[in-house]
Amino acid sequence: MNPLVESTNALKLGLFCTNGTGASQTLAPERHPTPSWERSVRTAQAAEAAGFETVVPFARWKGYPENRPEHSSGMVMDPFTWAAGIAASTQRIGVLATSHAPTLHPIVAAKQAATIDLISGGRFALNVVGGWNRPELEMFGAPLREHDERYDHLQEWLTVLRRLWTETEEFDFHGRFFDVLGGVSQPKPVQTRVPIMNAGGSPRGMRFAAEHADLCFVIVQSEDEAAIRAQVEGYKQMARREFGREVQVWTHTVVVQRDTDAEAAAYLRRVSVEQEDTESVDA
Repeated sequence: MNPLVESTNALKLGLFCTNGTGASQTLAPERHPTPSWERSVRTAQAAEAAGFETVVPFARWKGYPENRPEHSSGMVMDPFTWAAGIAASTQRIGVLATSHAPTLHPIVAAKQAATIDLISGGRFALNVVGGWNRPELEMFGAPLREHDERYDHLQEWLTVLRRLWTETEEFDFHGRFFDVLGGVSQPKPVQTRVPIMNAGGSPRGMRFAAEHADLCFVIVQSEDEAAIRAQVEGYKQMARREFGREVQVWTHTVVVQRDTDAEAAAYLRRVSVEQEDTESVDA
């Protein structure tokens, strides 16, 4: 069972960025300056025991500050091999990998994803990203495309990927971005349909996610409950109205936990303002 799609919990919970040093841009001494496999496993197993639905790694190939190869923002374990290890170290929790389409051919992604789905017994999902970080993509020799064109590329990438997951006969594909001759990938995933996550913030990105993703990752634009509800419902209604689909809407949040609100606010200010990694934030 994949709890991402089969859990009856109305509110689903996951952990984000535990395959690296985390998303916080801070110089606080208690931060995690380097990734830890032991910590990744321990955290995933604790989340599983608590009833969380998933762990979501992020993909990062290069740190944010220029000419700082040792910077902690680039200290990130590969999401596919990480997900395979987490799948083998857990029993019930859903496991994702994140793929930036310009950095990975869909034939490779199809086989890696199917392998993780087999290891996990059908608990895998894939977070697909069109690519946004120019220095990273230039390192791959894949210059950053114009915004909407990234989604055209990602749509073709996903089309090839899904055909490789489902079709048993060899096929040819000739598109704008990919040419595949005799395409085939074995073994197939355990799941008939591997869930897809996508974070679309722009109008074009939201339409892509509503049409192609099962888990739509929304960037909340307000702290007002009514405004958040309207944003989420707008996403779901667009998927129903324009594409006849039901989608989940996910978002990210940060928890700062202390004994009192005042202590939590003080800690947040210390790590995010007083000890901000300004070089990384600016980059």
